[in-house]
Amino acid sequence: MRDRHPGLLWCSASAVAVAMASTVHAGWASVVVNGAETLIHSVNMPNLLSDPGNVFSNADVDALHDSLNNGGVDTLGYLTMVLAETARGTSLVLLTDGPGTPITVPNDSLLGVEAVWDGTDTSLINLDGGGSWTVTDIGGGTQVGAGAMQWLHEWSYEALTITELSQGQSVMMNMYDLGMVDMYEQVLQLVSFTQSDEWSVLSTYSFNEESTITANTTILTVPGPMTIALLAMAGLRRRRR
Repeated sequence: MRDRHPGLLWCSASAVAVAMASTVHAGWASVVVNGAETLIHSVNMPNLLSDPGNVFSNADVDALHDSLNNGGVDTLGYLTMVLAETARGTSLVLLTDGPGTPITVPNDSLLGVEAVWDGTDTSLINLDGGGSWTVTDIGGGTQVGAGAMQWLHEWSYEALTITELSQGQSVMMNMYDLGMVDMYEQVLQLVSFTQSDEWSVLSTYSFNEESTITANTTILTVPGPMTIALLAMAGLRRRRR
């Protein structure tokens, strides 16, 4: 996502976030990294990923960053993993880096990503800053996605999501540092939308000696269509007050 700076664009992104974000969470998931388990709750953003076709739009990425930043979670310099109830169902989202105000044009950052999940290809990716993503059906109802996400620190940032996840479904994701610039040592942060309707960073992780982080996420609770509708209505009522 290129040339995303504060100003008119961020005013627009802020307006999108206000329209999209609900203060009610729904499902939750178990994320295991380096043997440590973290339970994260999802945020309800029913209009996220609602563009026609398989699109993770710039506006979607900006709205999610804006919701996190307004909730006190810094995404700049981090890989941020969240769970969201979207127009494409329960979605596991990985955000690479975040918005900033660079003084000069920075060097490229590159993150390798591999993901394995069951079902059809339900992945959406934003590669406006550069990179690649390919999904292969290896048979037996298993999908393998692989690629690289490329960005310029503070200047651009990218996002990947696996959508339409069902209860009991797992997503195995490996992340490889292929040359990331100015990221924090504890680079992966798992963020939950808490019972008190706030974003909260629950745990952070660094790359191992092989420059790899492995996250195995299992979806534990998925709200039904009626629950999602009620959550959306509750969020709408709260916004109107």
